[in-house]
Amino acid sequence: MKNALVINDLSAFGNCSLNVNLAVLQNLKLQTHAVPSFILSHQSDFDDFYTKDNGDCLIKVLEKFTDKTVFDGVLCGYLKTEENINSVSSFMENFGGLKLIDPVFGDHGELYKGFTLAQVELYKKMIKSADIITPNLTEACYLSNQKYQDFCNFLSINDLKIGIKPLLQSLRKLTNAVIFITGIKVKDRLVNILFDKEIYAFSVKNNGQHFSGSGDLFASIIFGKVLNKVSYKKAVKTATKFIKKAVDYSIFKNQTGNFGLLYQKFIKKL
Repeated sequence: MKNALVINDLSAFGNCSLNVNLAVLQNLKLQTHAVPSFILSHQSDFDDFYTKDNGDCLIKVLEKFTDKTVFDGVLCGYLKTEENINSVSSFMENFGGLKLIDPVFGDHGELYKGFTLAQVELYKKMIKSADIITPNLTEACYLSNQKYQDFCNFLSINDLKIGIKPLLQSLRKLTNAVIFITGIKVKDRLVNILFDKEIYAFSVKNNGQHFSGSGDLFASIIFGKVLNKVSYKKAVKTATKFIKKAVDYSIFKNQTGNFGLLYQKFIKKL
């Protein structure tokens, strides 16, 4: 059984981050180990929450995980501070297994509150060592120095596959990683892009509702499937369909978006 390490924030309330990572990866029969980068009372889409930077602990723990520690893969999510990003970057550079970096710092064309362009620059350096990256469209645009609005008005998926090439080419200059870009809106569709040697698009109907933790769910499925030797195309197809099913069910159950997706009902089918 393979060993996976996850570095992400831990929210005591909300279906997101480490809670999602651990549930998905353990269901995919991986021995899963975790280090929280931040600890929150509620995930950050709530108006009022307590948060504590766990950076001192994160740095000390990673120092103990030498090359004698056996991990087959590392999934890295929310880091926020420059100290955390630098620490994990150093760890990743010396790690020989599968490395998935989910660069969490923005959405809807804007940086999250508390993030700066200096942190984005550190992420640009960090993804150089990645095997897989899973930014949303906002994060991909910041990493590639592209304008978010230039990628928001495609009339068809074919237009998207042509028009998104400048963004993908800019990202390719930063990293040789397989690139997944999530949540691109094309009319009434929501599209996830896979870019390896070619561009592939996987779409579902857009219900127009945002659920926190969707990106965590996507990254977890991609990471777990690839670590289990599933192809990139099959992994993204599985992730896209699974999240759509969870979204539909969450809407049916009147789940509030900041509570996260009700994915547990379907997790055994992954």
